[in-house]
Amino acid sequence: MPQRKKDERRRAGSKAQSGRVSSAAEPRGAMNRLMLELKQAEEKYRNIIENIGVGVAMIDPQMRILTLNRQMREWFPDVDPAVKPLCYKSFNDPPARDVCPYCPTIRTLRDGQVHEAVTDTPMKGGVRNFRIIATPVTDAEGRVVAAIEMVEDITERQRAAKALRASEQRHRSYIELTGQLGWTANAAGEVVEDLPAWRAFTGQGEEEIKGAGWANALHPDDRERALEAWRKALATKSAYELECRVRRRDGVYRHWLARAVPLLDEDGGIREWLGTLTDITDMKRVEDELKKSEDMYRTIFETTPAATMIVEEDTTISMVNREFAVQTGYDAKEIEGKKSWTEFILKEDLGRLMEYYRLRQMDPEAAPRNYEFRYMDRKGRIRDVYATVSRMPGTKKTVLSLLDITDRKRNEESLRTIAEELKSKTHAVEEMNAALRVLLKQREEDKIDLEKRILASMKELVIPHLRELKKCLTGQKELTRLQILESNLQGIMSPFAQKLSLQFLNLTQKEIQVANLIKEGKTTKEIARFMDLSKFAIDTHRARLRSKLGLTRKKANLRTYLSSIME
Repeated sequence: MPQRKKDERRRAGSKAQSGRVSSAAEPRGAMNRLMLELKQAEEKYRNIIENIGVGVAMIDPQMRILTLNRQMREWFPDVDPAVKPLCYKSFNDPPARDVCPYCPTIRTLRDGQVHEAVTDTPMKGGVRNFRIIATPVTDAEGRVVAAIEMVEDITERQRAAKALRASEQRHRSYIELTGQLGWTANAAGEVVEDLPAWRAFTGQGEEEIKGAGWANALHPDDRERALEAWRKALATKSAYELECRVRRRDGVYRHWLARAVPLLDEDGGIREWLGTLTDITDMKRVEDELKKSEDMYRTIFETTPAATMIVEEDTTISMVNREFAVQTGYDAKEIEGKKSWTEFILKEDLGRLMEYYRLRQMDPEAAPRNYEFRYMDRKGRIRDVYATVSRMPGTKKTVLSLLDITDRKRNEESLRTIAEELKSKTHAVEEMNAALRVLLKQREEDKIDLEKRILASMKELVIPHLRELKKCLTGQKELTRLQILESNLQGIMSPFAQKLSLQFLNLTQKEIQVANLIKEGKTTKEIARFMDLSKFAIDTHRARLRSKLGLTRKKANLRTYLSSIME
């Protein structure tokens, strides 16, 4: 063989060998990049969930607590899944015997749908109202393997009107670096040489792979696509690259990345094709895990009831959720990467918040984690919000979760105004009551003084004359009437009659006289003769006395009760 041909062969072989080394390194680099991206994505969204302003929990189909974020741990510091793993025993005080009847999570675990409920949860310090949104977590086959609870404390909102548990899911990716299969084809794209590695993997015979027979090992859904791409590469003399599924000798399909480049002769014609096959099944699995992870955390991020944004070190907003866009009136595309969070803050609050931001950049613990401030939305409306703010560990990024408390603040202001008005009116009423009490006291004193003067006048001016008149009367009938008159006057003047009339204002004078005689031990007959009334009349007075004194259905003795009034 001429030396020139030998040199060309060596160069071609060297190029081919170089291509093999490069091709072998590429999948490893791709795997490393995917692992890094997966780790970064998981870390980013884990920080979002950990620091978001709502509670997040993950519950398995047996109602066991898998994970809790920071907010949940703050709400339920005594909950320890290792000691009491069942959620209905951990979150209730006292622990429930079975799943809560309102529980949206058990429904989500059963039917794979999103459910929500508002709960009344007994806690230390009283009952709190929580809104729970349960979202299913499924595996590759679509089976529900857990539920994510996003929990929002709506106690204050419930109180004002009448008045987050997204969970951290730990993903594990097992990535293995696999070897490559090398292959060659002639200028027409036909396999003419034996491919032992391919045969070892697929179980095809040497003759079966010749020509385009290798395509029979591809998944039926990928076969025509792979051949069409191969025909195009042959026609255009361009590099060939395709992902497809290849059947292993045990019947299991694995994902492979097929690559090939043409080796050209001096005239620009194709001398042969040099290719590699790389098993990327595990890499595809990592990609799927990455997508699932991003989808799950994006779902939590987007569906949380708190307006949430991620702020870069230079104050630029790099990411917002749907609720933030709704509250501010701006589309996410108008905000992300274009606006600073400082553009939304009222001038009166901006200085304070910038100081918090400066402190947080130096030390995440130096600034308060929760505070209130005001911002202006797209329509110029001022909104009051309660912020939960945290630094993403290992970064200069800040996560802000905002709960709209505008209505609550307005209600509080209205209540303060009403309270001030009531306080003023109460003071006026108290002054009026004080004046009335003085007047009533004076009236009572005047009444007592009048009664005293009347009683004194009766004792001095009436009773003595009656006694003198008794001496002059000789007729029994007139004498009896005079005695009755004297007795009535004495009864009116007695302390018992006065006390009885004060305690029971509905008593008539005759009833008071009858009550006085009963107290003295007089019989019905004696009272009737003394008052010149029938026994029936006296019995009627007795019945009315018991009714007005509240003794109708009691077995109390009337005389005993009347005597007790003077004790």
